[in-house]
Amino acid sequence: MYPLQYIDYTIKEKKHELLSKIRIVDDLLPDMESISIRKKYDFDNLISNYNDGKIGDDGRLVGEFSTKLVFYSEMALANINYGKLKKIHSHVFLVSDNQSDFKKSMHLDDTKNDPYGYTLSYHMMGDENCGGTSFYEDFHSDTPLLQIPFKENRLVIFPACIPHTGYTNHGYPNNSKRVIYTLFTILANKGSVI
Repeated sequence: MYPLQYIDYTIKEKKHELLSKIRIVDDLLPDMESISIRKKYDFDNLISNYNDGKIGDDGRLVGEFSTKLVFYSEMALANINYGKLKKIHSHVFLVSDNQSDFKKSMHLDDTKNDPYGYTLSYHMMGDENCGGTSFYEDFHSDTPLLQIPFKENRLVIFPACIPHTGYTNHGYPNNSKRVIYTLFTILANKGSVI
Protein backbone atom coordinates (compact mmCIF):
# COMPACT_ATOMS: atom_id res chain seq x y z
CA MET A 1 0.00 0.00 0.00
CA TYR A 2 2.74 2.50 0.93
CA PRO A 3 6.52 2.10 1.18
CA LEU A 4 7.57 0.04 4.21
CA GLN A 5 9.85 2.81 5.47
CA TYR A 6 6.69 4.82 6.23
CA ILE A 7 4.94 2.19 8.35
CA ASP A 8 5.83 4.11 11.53
CA TYR A 9 6.17 7.55 9.96
CA THR A 10 4.14 10.29 11.65
CA ILE A 11 4.12 14.05 12.04
CA LYS A 12 1.98 13.79 15.19
CA GLU A 13 4.38 15.72 17.44
CA LYS A 14 4.94 18.51 14.94
CA LYS A 15 1.70 18.57 12.94
CA HIS A 16 0.60 22.02 14.14
CA GLU A 17 3.99 23.53 13.31
CA LEU A 18 4.08 21.90 9.86
CA LEU A 19 0.49 22.73 8.96
CA SER A 20 1.06 26.35 10.02
CA LYS A 21 3.71 26.60 7.30
CA ILE A 22 1.30 25.84 4.46
CA ARG A 23 0.57 28.87 2.28
CA ILE A 24 -1.87 29.47 -0.58
CA VAL A 25 -1.26 32.05 -3.29
CA ASP A 26 -4.18 32.58 -5.68
CA ASP A 27 -3.92 34.17 -9.13
CA LEU A 28 -0.21 33.35 -9.36
CA LEU A 29 0.27 33.94 -13.09
CA PRO A 30 -1.02 37.37 -14.11
CA ASP A 31 -1.92 36.33 -17.67
CA MET A 32 -3.29 32.84 -16.99
CA GLU A 33 -6.18 32.14 -19.37
CA SER A 34 -7.94 28.83 -18.77
CA ILE A 35 -9.32 28.12 -22.25
CA SER A 36 -6.04 28.74 -24.09
CA ILE A 37 -3.89 26.78 -21.63
CA ARG A 38 -6.29 23.82 -21.75
CA LYS A 39 -6.12 23.84 -25.54
CA LYS A 40 -2.33 24.26 -25.65
CA TYR A 41 -1.70 21.29 -23.34
CA ASP A 42 -4.58 19.14 -24.71
CA PHE A 43 -6.42 18.95 -21.38
CA ASP A 44 -9.35 16.93 -22.78
CA ASN A 45 -7.07 14.06 -23.84
CA LEU A 46 -4.77 13.88 -20.82
CA ILE A 47 -5.07 10.63 -18.87
CA SER A 48 -4.39 10.06 -15.20
CA ASN A 49 -0.80 9.37 -14.17
CA TYR A 50 -1.66 9.20 -10.46
CA ASN A 51 -1.11 5.53 -9.71
CA ASP A 52 0.05 3.29 -6.91
CA GLY A 53 3.82 3.55 -6.80
CA LYS A 54 5.13 6.35 -9.00
CA ILE A 55 2.88 9.31 -9.59
CA GLY A 56 3.28 11.97 -12.23
CA ASP A 57 5.64 12.48 -15.14
CA ASP A 58 8.96 14.17 -14.47
CA GLY A 59 9.73 17.27 -16.46
CA ARG A 60 6.91 17.08 -19.01
CA LEU A 61 6.62 20.86 -19.30
CA VAL A 62 10.18 21.92 -18.58
CA GLY A 63 10.69 24.90 -20.83
CA GLU A 64 8.72 28.08 -21.34
CA PHE A 65 5.91 27.27 -18.91
CA SER A 66 8.16 26.06 -16.12
CA THR A 67 10.42 29.11 -16.51
CA LYS A 68 7.38 31.33 -16.06
CA LEU A 69 6.14 29.27 -13.11
CA VAL A 70 9.52 29.46 -11.37
CA PHE A 71 9.69 33.22 -11.91
CA TYR A 72 6.27 33.92 -10.40
CA SER A 73 6.75 31.33 -7.65
CA GLU A 74 9.92 33.13 -6.56
CA MET A 75 7.97 36.40 -6.46
CA ALA A 76 5.26 34.74 -4.36
CA LEU A 77 7.83 33.29 -1.94
CA ALA A 78 9.37 36.74 -1.46
CA ASN A 79 5.93 38.32 -0.93
CA ILE A 80 5.09 35.88 1.87
CA ASN A 81 8.57 36.17 3.39
CA TYR A 82 9.59 32.58 2.58
CA GLY A 83 12.93 33.55 1.10
CA LYS A 84 14.17 32.25 -2.24
CA LEU A 85 14.51 29.00 -4.10
CA LYS A 86 17.88 27.49 -3.32
CA LYS A 87 17.35 24.42 -5.51
CA ILE A 88 14.67 22.82 -7.64
CA HIS A 89 15.06 19.08 -7.22
CA SER A 90 12.47 18.13 -9.84
CA HIS A 91 9.45 19.19 -11.87
CA VAL A 92 6.44 16.85 -11.84
CA PHE A 93 3.33 16.96 -14.04
CA LEU A 94 0.35 15.28 -12.28
CA VAL A 95 -2.98 14.34 -13.85
CA SER A 96 -5.70 12.78 -11.68
CA ASP A 97 -9.41 12.07 -11.93
CA ASN A 98 -12.16 10.02 -10.27
CA GLN A 99 -10.46 6.73 -11.19
CA SER A 100 -7.15 7.64 -9.49
CA ASP A 101 -6.28 5.54 -6.43
CA PHE A 102 -5.50 8.34 -4.01
CA LYS A 103 -5.26 6.23 -0.85
CA LYS A 104 -2.57 4.00 -2.37
CA SER A 105 -0.79 7.07 -3.70
CA MET A 106 -0.32 8.86 -0.36
CA HIS A 107 3.28 10.02 -0.26
CA LEU A 108 5.99 12.42 0.86
CA ASP A 109 7.80 14.52 -1.71
CA ASP A 110 11.39 14.26 -2.94
CA THR A 111 12.84 16.97 -0.69
CA LYS A 112 11.25 15.56 2.49
CA ASN A 113 14.57 14.98 4.28
CA ASP A 114 15.74 18.58 4.06
CA PRO A 115 14.45 20.92 6.80
CA TYR A 116 13.86 23.48 4.04
CA GLY A 117 12.31 20.99 1.62
CA TYR A 118 9.08 22.50 0.30
CA THR A 119 6.65 21.53 -2.41
CA LEU A 120 5.28 24.22 -4.71
CA SER A 121 2.08 22.74 -6.13
CA TYR A 122 0.59 24.78 -8.98
CA HIS A 123 -3.06 24.12 -9.85
CA MET A 124 -2.78 24.35 -13.60
CA MET A 125 -5.97 22.97 -15.21
CA GLY A 126 -9.31 21.75 -13.93
CA ASP A 127 -12.65 22.97 -12.62
CA GLU A 128 -12.75 24.82 -9.32
CA ASN A 129 -13.36 22.44 -6.42
CA CYS A 130 -13.20 19.33 -8.66
CA GLY A 131 -10.77 17.96 -6.08
CA GLY A 132 -7.74 19.06 -4.12
CA THR A 133 -4.99 17.91 -1.78
CA SER A 134 -5.45 16.15 1.57
CA PHE A 135 -2.79 16.30 4.30
CA TYR A 136 -2.47 13.54 6.92
CA GLU A 137 -0.77 12.82 10.24
CA ASP A 138 0.54 9.45 9.05
CA PHE A 139 0.02 6.81 6.38
CA HIS A 140 -2.66 4.94 8.37
CA SER A 141 -5.06 7.87 8.80
CA ASP A 142 -8.35 7.93 6.95
CA THR A 143 -9.28 11.43 8.11
CA PRO A 144 -7.19 14.31 6.75
CA LEU A 145 -5.84 17.03 9.01
CA LEU A 146 -6.46 19.58 6.25
CA GLN A 147 -7.79 19.70 2.71
CA ILE A 148 -7.05 22.43 0.18
CA PRO A 149 -9.50 22.61 -2.75
CA PHE A 150 -8.35 22.80 -6.34
CA LYS A 151 -8.54 26.19 -8.03
CA GLU A 152 -6.89 27.05 -11.34
CA ASN A 153 -3.91 29.39 -11.04
CA ARG A 154 -3.43 28.62 -7.32
CA LEU A 155 -0.02 27.86 -5.82
CA VAL A 156 0.06 25.75 -2.66
CA ILE A 157 3.34 25.85 -0.74
CA PHE A 158 3.91 23.20 1.92
CA PRO A 159 6.63 21.25 3.75
CA ALA A 160 7.52 18.19 1.67
CA CYS A 161 7.53 15.96 4.77
CA ILE A 162 3.74 16.06 5.34
CA PRO A 163 1.97 12.87 4.16
CA HIS A 164 -0.48 13.88 1.45
CA THR A 165 -2.46 12.76 -1.55
CA GLY A 166 -5.04 14.13 -3.94
CA TYR A 167 -8.79 13.73 -3.86
CA THR A 168 -11.64 14.41 -6.29
CA ASN A 169 -15.22 15.52 -5.95
CA HIS A 170 -17.64 13.72 -8.25
CA GLY A 171 -19.98 15.42 -10.68
CA TYR A 172 -17.51 17.71 -12.46
CA PRO A 173 -16.73 17.74 -16.19
CA ASN A 174 -13.98 15.52 -17.56
CA ASN A 175 -14.44 12.97 -14.77
CA SER A 176 -13.28 15.62 -12.24
CA LYS A 177 -9.87 15.74 -13.95
CA ARG A 178 -7.28 18.16 -12.60
CA VAL A 179 -3.71 18.90 -13.61
CA ILE A 180 -1.08 20.03 -11.13
CA TYR A 181 2.43 21.12 -12.03
CA THR A 182 4.70 20.65 -9.03
CA LEU A 183 8.17 21.85 -8.11
CA PHE A 184 10.00 19.87 -5.43
CA THR A 185 12.30 22.48 -3.93
CA ILE A 186 14.69 23.43 -1.20
CA LEU A 187 14.23 26.97 0.03
CA ALA A 188 17.06 29.22 1.12
CA ASN A 189 17.29 29.48 4.90
CA LYS A 190 16.10 33.09 5.02
CA GLY A 191 12.32 33.31 5.46
CA SER A 192 10.76 34.33 8.75
CA VAL A 193 8.53 31.26 8.94
CA ILE A 194 10.63 28.46 7.49
